[in-house]
This record gives sequence, C-alpha cells and structure tokens, in this order.
Amino acid sequence: MTRTKRGLWRAVLLGLIAAGCWLAALIIAGDLAEQYGGLSVRFAKAAVTQKDLERAQSESTSEELVLRAAWTRKKELQTLGSELGGSAKARVIGIYGDPRQIAPLSLLSGGFLPENDEEGCVLDAVSAWALFHSSDAVGATLKLNGRVYVVRGIVKSYEPMLIIRDDTLKYENLEFGVSDPAVGKQEAETFFARCGAGGEYLVVQSGLYVRLILGFVCLAAGGFLLAGAAALLKSAWLKKDYSCARLFFLTAGIALAAAAVLLFIKTFYWPQSFLPTRWSDFAFWRGLIESWQADWKAISLMTPLPKEIQLFRSLRCCFVLLLVSVLTGGWCCAFVRRR
Repeated sequence: MTRTKRGLWRAVLLGLIAAGCWLAALIIAGDLAEQYGGLSVRFAKAAVTQKDLERAQSESTSEELVLRAAWTRKKELQTLGSELGGSAKARVIGIYGDPRQIAPLSLLSGGFLPENDEEGCVLDAVSAWALFHSSDAVGATLKLNGRVYVVRGIVKSYEPMLIIRDDTLKYENLEFGVSDPAVGKQEAETFFARCGAGGEYLVVQSGLYVRLILGFVCLAAGGFLLAGAAALLKSAWLKKDYSCARLFFLTAGIALAAAAVLLFIKTFYWPQSFLPTRWSDFAFWRGLIESWQADWKAISLMTPLPKEIQLFRSLRCCFVLLLVSVLTGGWCCAFVRRR
C-alpha cells in the first residue's frame, strides 16, 4: 500500500471517529435537554407540605410555571428488611409528583408509583437483589421502620434508593417545568408566597448548562459545514473554465452554507440574563459574575444530589466526545485540504 493510500485510509478512519463521537455527544445532549429542562429549587430545610403545594397550584393561573415534583431525602441510609431475611441499606426518598424528576431513572420492571399510593414503593435493582435475591421483585413486600411496603417497580439508579409517597412529609426540593426561565423565576416567588414557604432557598436554572452544551455540539457541526462550504466555493472560483463543474461546486457550497446558517438559527441559545441594556455597562457584567460566584458557593456547600451528580458526569462525557470529534475532524479536514 502506497503512502498516499495509507494517508487516505487514515483520514477516512479519523472522519468516522469524528462523526461517531459527534453523534454520541448529540444523543447525550438531546437526552439531557429532555430530562433537565426547567427550574430546580432547593430549600435549606424541608419547608412545604403536599397540602401547601396543592393549595398553591389551585390558586395559580400561570401557564409559565408547572410543578413537576417535590421530594425530600434522608441524609443517612436506612435499613430495609424483607420476609426472606435479606437486608439492605438505601436512601429513602419521599416524592410528590413524578418520581423521574429525582434523577434519571431507568425502569427495569413494574411501574412508577401512582398518585396517592402510600402503600407501594419503587426500589433500585441492587437493593432488590440484596433483599429478594432477584432483580424482578415486583409485588414483593419489604419493611422500613416497622411499616410494610409493596414493591411496585424496580429501577436502575445512581445510588441505592427507596421511593415512597407520604402526604405527611415536608419537601425541600421542587422541580418546575417552565417555557421561559426568566419569567419562571418570578412566578416561582409568587408560588412560594402562596405555599407559605419560609427560609432560605436557591433557584437553579437546571436547563441552562444543558442548552449551552447542546449549542456547542451543534456549533461544531455548523463549523464543519461552513468549512466544507468554503472549500466548495473556493473550488467553484478556481474552475472558471468549466461551467458544469463550477455550477456543481457553487450549488453544493451554497447549500452547505445555508444548512449551517439554519442549524445556528435553530440551536443558538443566548441566556436572557446575559443581555444588558447597554453592552458598555461594566457594572452589569460585574454584578452577573458576582451572582454566579454566590450561586456556585451556595451550591458547593449543599450536599450533591444524584440528579446533579449524573448531570455533570454526563456533561463531562459529552464535552470529551465533542473535543475528540473536533480534533479528529480537524485533522481529517487538514489532510483532505493538503491532498
């Protein structure tokens, strides 16, 4: 095999690696956009009950803010027991609303808890195996602090967990769905006033990081499309004597450029809070950075939740895949350009 052919096969391999890594990053970012869009609210202490939330929802007329779930988690692992003599330690999580808002959960068997089902529970697969020596234990019973629960579903989760419903609990974590995050934060203040919730809390725009990383993934594709369009237009410019070939390259270049522009328009996201009334207002940027620092400090002092741990782990994986895609794709384009 000649040196040219080896270089060509190397370029093809790099191109396939770049495309594969980019597709994997796009899939991860797309899944995260579905799972993490909205606002997350974390109270310093458990502050609201199910009755408070239901009252606030009945009084609310806003369509910008939709309560998806409220939940609380014990700080220590609790001991679970089964009639077979097995035991396991798991995090007990009380939930109101959609259990999937706690963290991305993969349902292995059974189903999630219906509303007002205080006798059932959802158990992770590792704890189910320790308790019942089976990962399919739907319908089995377990004991927690002298109370019996029926397993409704088995899930794959980040940590051992037991999900239950109890209308006497107080919740410190709230998950909201919003169409406009800026308006949603204002509506959240009104919602808390209706709840009568007191104490310190932090509102996190949980979809911000996901939207930004999704934008970066699409930005990489747009960059390669623009590079291809530039190369085709350059070829069209050099082929002045060949009208058919020139027309082909010109049409293909314009089509790629149009696809890149359309991709930027569809995926571009600029947070509204980044837009000052005057771009020369340095006090705005200073205040924005200080607010980021304060939020980051507040979040770092809190105990990381499984949802947050999984989010940033997925974001790191997406970033690494995107970086590999850009580097290998750039190397491939450089080889093609030399040839």
